[in-house]
Amino acid sequence: MIALGVGMELRPHRDVGIRLACETPLTDTTDLFNYRWTFSLVWSF
Repeated sequence: MIALGVGMELRPHRDVGIRLACETPLTDTTDLFNYRWTFSLVWSF
């Protein structure tokens, strides 16, 4: 399977990072995830 992913990170505060990514398949093979969104919140201390 070949997939394409795009993501971004926002820093509303110097100790907080908000990450969002989207992945989509480019080939016709059946996949368990198909289209996938990923979200994370990172807190540095």
